[in-house]
Amino acid sequence: MRTAGGQASSSALLARRSFADMVANAPQPIPVVEIPLRPLKVLDGEIFSFSKDEITKSAEPFIFSLVLKFLRNRPSLDDIRSCIRRRWGLVDQPVVSSMAASRSMFVRFANEGDFKMAISRESCEMRGVPYRAFHWSTDYTDETESPVVPVWISLPGLPPNMFHESFLENITLPIGKYVRSDNCTRCATRTDAARICVEMNANMDPIESIWIGVPHQKGSRLQKVIYENLPAYCRLCKTQGHNISKSRKAGGQDGKNINLVGNKARNRRMYKEKDLTEEEPGQLMALEMDKGKELISSVQVENRLSIEEIEEGEL
Repeated sequence: MRTAGGQASSSALLARRSFADMVANAPQPIPVVEIPLRPLKVLDGEIFSFSKDEITKSAEPFIFSLVLKFLRNRPSLDDIRSCIRRRWGLVDQPVVSSMAASRSMFVRFANEGDFKMAISRESCEMRGVPYRAFHWSTDYTDETESPVVPVWISLPGLPPNMFHESFLENITLPIGKYVRSDNCTRCATRTDAARICVEMNANMDPIESIWIGVPHQKGSRLQKVIYENLPAYCRLCKTQGHNISKSRKAGGQDGKNINLVGNKARNRRMYKEKDLTEEEPGQLMALEMDKGKELISSVQVENRLSIEEIEEGEL
């Protein structure tokens, strides 16, 4: 419907734009990846269907995909889509879908720019529920968390002539994969430091400084690196949030440091097992358990190990 001046009414334009937006945002079929049909492959009597290269090729349409792993019961699918649309400032709306793990969401982006904006977000929560973002790959599993995480770093005192994206990408190469810099760095409106987001391995020792130029030469500088949000990562549990020193799986690993850890209810003591070797004849080892109610004395005599039970009354 048009007005007398030949212009379409505002309600008609709104309806037309809304319909266009609905069509543009409708999920589209994923790009076709084809492989030839051939007989099944057999290796050592085991049948397998695809080679490693074919699996890598199948992941090409999902190269810009994230997994959002919520730390508590996640918001509804509609709430997540609404938060992304209102708060993330993306060019195109991503495809959001649930995963086998109830707290995980799969987010597929249409372009690299939107993907970088999403993975580098500093506020990682929706409806008050925090989440961790992981770059999806064919190696992803629900049981473990990848050590490769987005981390914001600061390069204090970096000269503004180094704020070019290609320079920053090369400077941060030893640390991880460059994602993007913040707006102040891109526009050089704050030149006391450059802030960059990188994908790096949290399981590796962080690099504390980088030489810009030839080391120890005139005109070169040793650039300090500050990590703003580097998470702890446990390589035993394969999860974020704690390191190996606080892992429940650390005790008794590989048979080392075997502790006879008593039950707290019984107030048992802790003992460290000590091996008896042939080179140490006559060595005595005693273990006292259950508040001294039982004492077992192990005596090695002429390379023979005998065990004597000593009643409490004999002590």
